[in-house]
Amino acid sequence: RRFKPRPYFIVYCNSTEEVKATFDVATEKFIPVRIQAGGHDHEGESSGDNLVVIDVSRMNHVTVDKKTGLASIGPGNKFEDLTTNLAKHEVMLPHGTCGTVAIAGFTMGG
Repeated sequence: RRFKPRPYFIVYCNSTEEVKATFDVATEKFIPVRIQAGGHDHEGESSGDNLVVIDVSRMNHVTVDKKTGLASIGPGNKFEDLTTNLAKHEVMLPHGTCGTVAIAGFTMGG
């Protein structure tokens, strides 16, 4: 089965402030919202008809605190790039085997 979603808009956000502003306007207008991170979605849950898609794929920062080893990872990071980036800082996180999955979808169980 092939999905051919027709959202009203796809908003490419660069920050949490842009995500919040987009979400606030959509919900104020009673328009459903979906989030996508640019990875993949076999069931079409990150899009749809007559709604707003908030795309966080551009939010792909990675910073690692050298002292604590804690990483701040943007939701748009795909594992194919993220694991290499984290390895350069000698840190890692458990993950699946599909490199095209973004961290947002992975953490949400998708």
